Amino acid sequence: LDRHFAIVDRIIKWSDGRDVRFELAMDITTRKRTEESLLESEEMQRKILQAVPDLIIRTDMEGTITFVNEMAFPGLENVPETSILGRNIFSVVAGHDRQRAMDNALARLEKSIGPQEYQLNIDDGIVIDAEVNGAVIRDRETKAVGMVYVIRDISERKRAEQENAKLQAQFLQAQKMESVGILAGGVAHDFNNLLHLMRGNIELLALNPSIDPPGLNRLKSVARSLDRGTKLVQQLLLFSRKAEAVKERVDVNREVREVARMLERTIPKMVALKLHLDPKAWPLFADPVQIEQILLNLASNAVDAMPDGGKLMVETGNVVLDEAFMRLHPGASVGPHVLLIVTDTGRGMDKEILDHIFDPFFTTKEVGKGTGLGLASVYGIIKAHGGHIQCYSEPGLGTTFRVYLPTGEQGDIPETELLTESSPQGGHETILVVDDEPEIRELTKEALESLGYSVKSCATGEDAVCIYKDEGKSIDLVLLDLNMPGMGGHRCLRELVMFDPAVRVIIASGYTANDHGKDALASGAKAFLSKPYQLKELAALVRDVLDE
Repeated sequence: LDRHFAIVDRIIKWSDGRDVRFELAMDITTRKRTEESLLESEEMQRKILQAVPDLIIRTDMEGTITFVNEMAFPGLENVPETSILGRNIFSVVAGHDRQRAMDNALARLEKSIGPQEYQLNIDDGIVIDAEVNGAVIRDRETKAVGMVYVIRDISERKRAEQENAKLQAQFLQAQKMESVGILAGGVAHDFNNLLHLMRGNIELLALNPSIDPPGLNRLKSVARSLDRGTKLVQQLLLFSRKAEAVKERVDVNREVREVARMLERTIPKMVALKLHLDPKAWPLFADPVQIEQILLNLASNAVDAMPDGGKLMVETGNVVLDEAFMRLHPGASVGPHVLLIVTDTGRGMDKEILDHIFDPFFTTKEVGKGTGLGLASVYGIIKAHGGHIQCYSEPGLGTTFRVYLPTGEQGDIPETELLTESSPQGGHETILVVDDEPEIRELTKEALESLGYSVKSCATGEDAVCIYKDEGKSIDLVLLDLNMPGMGGHRCLRELVMFDPAVRVIIASGYTANDHGKDALASGAKAFLSKPYQLKELAALVRDVLDE
């Protein structure tokens, strides 16, 4: 039989006073097998913990981390266990989630509860969305002696959910605008017929010699009101894309200059009008009257947003939109476009207003000062021309409209302009991406990493300053969003330049380089990148700044 024995020496004092040594053979087979089974069980548990793709943490009752498994999260491979062991579990939780995590931990002293979602800061610069399950560890007397947490990285799932929600909202908005457009078009045609009948009868009445002068004045007043009604109907037809358009070859710069001449005679003197026109702007195949109406409506709204004065800027340029841009902006089309940008330094708008600016009859102006059809007709004209419009605004920071209009026939564009661009050049430098929008931050990080760069990221200016002060020698460039909560991009830029005058910073913003971008460039930024930007623009500008 396969048995295990232990030889034990014993010395016994004999009756005659002698010490007698005995060697006893003790059968320890059962104990040995128990120990082997225990070792096998521990090895099995160790292998299971190594294979689990989740982070498993054990703490004592004070919350001090006493055990962490070998982490399998992407991005945590190089995080040593020693950087986690000994920390308090709540120091791993992001600040805005910490109190909720502490309250839930107290609840777990009574029972284990289901998954909770938190943002965790596992290590400097590594922030993840996590699903956390927790349970109490008890001793033989059922006394609570610690906690165990199983943490699953759900960052990718959260990003996908956010992106799906964003695309769904854009799709629903497009559907709503389409439905309202169909309704508006039907109402406008019927209403136009009524106005035509009324206008004709008013004109016939005015020809009657028996009408006295006061009566004639009243008829003229009614006719003027009918003319205003006709213009409103025309705007509804433009919104519903049912107005007749006479398309021809259009020089967008010439149209801008014509509108500028009209505006200079009508806008208040405390509003400064600035033009930044690309002399190489491609021609459009469009209705010049409707292009003029886009400019006049956008300019009129901009002036109304600056009752105390400010700057109104109109810019033109060329851009070739790609598949990536179209995926992120439903309704846009691939190919060469002329970009028309109208920017003001007025009051700006919050998100609630931005969600409705293109809705017919929606207006923030006082009663009698706006019909709510100006931007609706702009939207309809742009869609009728196969274009795309975006608005970027924040309260107190002005508003920027970007209008993408597809060009005319490709024969109108010089062949050299349409040559396929070479693949963007990458590198091996380290870039710090600072943006409070998680999807933009992650997309930018992924794009730069695909070009070979090493990328760090954070969501606030405060974090950016701390990271740069700690790791500035290893950071070659900072890509900084201008409008963020907290200290914001402007102050962050100043702090970075004060700490290191040689810092390379690219400012990214929904405004333009000719507006808020000028202040950033004057404060020490190396370049300015207007949102929404294409990834090839980002790649080219990053390389240019790094190679300076």
